[in-house]
Amino acid sequence: EPISRDLFSLAGDHFLGSPLWSENNLLTGGYIQGFVGNRNPFGAIALFTFIGVIILFLDGRIGRIDAFGTGIASVFVLYMTQSATVTVATVYVMGLLLAGLVIRSSRPAWKRTLSFAVLGLTAMAAVVTLRFRAQIFDLLDRSPDATNRGDIWQAMLEFATQRPEGWGYVAYWPVFSDPYASIIERVGAYVAPHGHNAFFDAWLQLGLVGVALLLTLVVLTFLGAWRLVERAHRGDSFIPLGWALMTAVLALQGLTESRLLSEWGWFLLVSLYCSAPGAFTLTVISEDMVRTGDRTPWGEREQGSVWPA
Repeated sequence: EPISRDLFSLAGDHFLGSPLWSENNLLTGGYIQGFVGNRNPFGAIALFTFIGVIILFLDGRIGRIDAFGTGIASVFVLYMTQSATVTVATVYVMGLLLAGLVIRSSRPAWKRTLSFAVLGLTAMAAVVTLRFRAQIFDLLDRSPDATNRGDIWQAMLEFATQRPEGWGYVAYWPVFSDPYASIIERVGAYVAPHGHNAFFDAWLQLGLVGVALLLTLVVLTFLGAWRLVERAHRGDSFIPLGWALMTAVLALQGLTESRLLSEWGWFLLVSLYCSAPGAFTLTVISEDMVRTGDRTPWGEREQGSVWPA
């Protein structure tokens, strides 16, 4: 529970949330908030864990018992949190995982063609989602604007366009200062201290340059990891595929949450960016990196220190 129970008077008469971090729904069928006190990031953590388990198991770094136990726990948390954003991300990531495995096992001449096919299918999926968003969100028991986020985004964009250079980086909003207090006032209800969209939030706080840099960072991280997936063959490391999957989850979650700009979201994005090679580097990607997922040349490794390809 929080230190203070007086959150209603602190937030105002329009507070729509709960004064408790946990609502004790574990034995009643959900929704559970977990140790982070929010089902959306808790579901995202479970999805990242599930991806890690799959990749480490495919790479031969953990055994079946560990993989099965952790995987079942992750699926259980995913089901109990019932986060719409994480559910959509899970469906997409499973498709991307399957595509990556097919590309790895394909002939070299087919790899690039299959990659472009995946890109095309992704674009089609985005168009279909936008076209039938009302029906899709209704299946997930959510409103078409992602549970009233549309009003927040509209108010954010109005202030973002007033100052193309941005209002200054604050990560979580100081809700008692403008423009954040005015945004909440326009929405007419208390909202969490962020914009529920990392890219709109970056535009608001860091301006056009900031949102362009964030988009570039996400795209280059994904493309850099996916280049390794394209060049991999049977017996090579699956770690780069994990980088690509996690980057995709961060990008998808950034559409309805702003944690990509702070806390574990920003830390994970920077870690992935530093791990994967640049997408548009002039030098050829090291074959050792394709093989092992590590920049250290294979000849310099101590035998037995990593799983052999």
